[in-house]
Amino acid sequence: GCLLVRQNFFHNDPKNFADVGGGVLGCRGFHSSFRATQSGLSLNIDVSTTMIIQPGPVVDFLISNQNVRDPFSLDWTKAKRTLKNLRVKTHPSNQEFKICGLSEVPCKELTFTLKKRDGDGTEEMTVLDYFTNVRKIDLRYSADLPCINVGRPKRPTYFPIELCELVSLQRYTKALSTLQRASLVEKSRQKPQERMRILSDVSCLA
Repeated sequence: GCLLVRQNFFHNDPKNFADVGGGVLGCRGFHSSFRATQSGLSLNIDVSTTMIIQPGPVVDFLISNQNVRDPFSLDWTKAKRTLKNLRVKTHPSNQEFKICGLSEVPCKELTFTLKKRDGDGTEEMTVLDYFTNVRKIDLRYSADLPCINVGRPKRPTYFPIELCELVSLQRYTKALSTLQRASLVEKSRQKPQERMRILSDVSCLA
């Protein structure tokens, strides 16, 4: 995959990622532009950096983002604001969805109406029971945590949080903290020879 930001492009390659703390990564990419010269158009390429959300399990990102020890210490009101509109892949189907919100009650208390397998009526079931008993998926810590809503506010579709992973290359657009900025500067520093080598490699691919 590739992230395009105006005239900048960033590849989904962990070698280009630098952890700056708080669940945020600096992603190294390239800026390209055409410039008019006496010989015609010239392609100008330089190194560029953007901020992205740490891909992977949603819980891992939230723990890092809020700097807490475990998911049971998370501020879920803050988490709801942070996660809104981010994209996740759900397991085991590997489908991709956009996060609409979080459930108001934990997974073990959140109920929905399920059609019976024999087609004879419906039954109330918790999301936890559905995934553990019907889908036969082992859930280690989701019971006491909110579920992620990937549907709509009025027509929710809930998944246990541990079955959701944040998709890579999602931009982080909030202001960085002082520590994050310092970490980014330190980890983005390149020697001239290394910078030239990287740009030469890109030029060969162009």
